[in-house]
Amino acid sequence: MNDAAPISVNARRIGLRDLRKRMEKVLVGETGEYLEVQGVTAAQIDDLMGRFPQISDALSGKGVKGDDLVKLARPVLCALIASSIGRHGEDEAEKEAASLTPEMQVEIIAAMARATFGPGGFGPFVDRAKVMFGAGSAPAGRPEDSKLPNQLRPSRQPMAAKQHLQEGEPGTLPLAK
Repeated sequence: MNDAAPISVNARRIGLRDLRKRMEKVLVGETGEYLEVQGVTAAQIDDLMGRFPQISDALSGKGVKGDDLVKLARPVLCALIASSIGRHGEDEAEKEAASLTPEMQVEIIAAMARATFGPGGFGPFVDRAKVMFGAGSAPAGRPEDSKLPNQLRPSRQPMAAKQHLQEGEPGTLPLAK
């Protein structure tokens, strides 16, 4: 028995390049001007971890002094902002990001986080990654999942086991149970 449901008739097929083009818009004034912000890639995150090894230490649970994290926050946030506007690793872009108001920096970082990790944010992303790589158990259902169409709900099983096209049925994906 096939438990897959077809994708909406309004859906259109896209490629990986199309996914990278998805942007969040951050309004920068009352004149309708906006900044386009993209998600950061795994390679960019890896590069930033190399530039700022204290991030890895903090995320892995190693002892990092609070004062050190506070001092590190500004350059890391500025590097993330530069990456999110397509200027990864550019010193000049990081300097420009440092000159922004804290409010604008937070708006850009929030848009970057949505574009990088989806509307659920970093926590649900980490939960799914742990399950996918066998480092954790599937998280309980999240309230926001129930608002999504079945085809868009996050899987509760490793992606390799759930996210495959059914042979002979183009455009169908198995549903999360």
